[in-house]
Amino acid sequence: GGLEFWVRNAGSNYYRALYINEDGNVIIPNDGSALKLGAGSDLQLWHGSDNHSYISNTTGALNIKSTVTDGNIVFAADRGDGGGTFDYFSLDGGSATYSGGTTTAYTKWPDKSRIALGSGKDLLLYHATNNSFIVNSTGYLAIKNEVTSGYTYIHGDTVQLRTYTGNETLLSAAANGAVTLYYDNAVKLATYANGVDVTGTLQADNLTMLDNEYIRLGDSNDLQIYHDGSNSIISDTGT
Repeated sequence: GGLEFWVRNAGSNYYRALYINEDGNVIIPNDGSALKLGAGSDLQLWHGSDNHSYISNTTGALNIKSTVTDGNIVFAADRGDGGGTFDYFSLDGGSATYSGGTTTAYTKWPDKSRIALGSGKDLLLYHATNNSFIVNSTGYLAIKNEVTSGYTYIHGDTVQLRTYTGNETLLSAAANGAVTLYYDNAVKLATYANGVDVTGTLQADNLTMLDNEYIRLGDSNDLQIYHDGSNSIISDTGT
């Protein structure tokens, strides 16, 4: 047995509004009937006739808090095959650290769990096994720094710009190495320790060089053209 509470509605009909079963569970059996807490019924919990469940707070802040040491708050839902649930993300209390009056806290997202933004899930942020991704599937992707005179940094020992398929490289930059520009996936300009190496034809509207700066031609720099500050010189040391 259990304990049942019956009430009379506006039509003078009695219905079971709440009961406590033999296992100690408190049950509100009618869809749309809410558990209301607070002097103004400010916090409400109910299951609707639309087959959805709701928690509603109408004043102040709604706090969800776990005070268990190293405890987590886990958000789980259908895992996609109808056979159970999957932890979509969690507030990872076990990883939190405290130092110098400051807490470092973590929101933990499992591999392949995606943060999806936009009504069509057009912007995705996720980690898959060994790699991390920011994926945009519509319009353009803008990285914008609105700080006046602010810097925007991309950190990495090797930085590449590639086509969206990843099959062609547009630019590649390596720490302590070359910055390389490509045309149709072929190298056209690359920096190296002594300057710049150009593959193909170099076109320019003007070429400005200072005094005692040389144009050198030939495998052994046999032909040199320069201005020494007073005179213009064409020097040929070949045979």
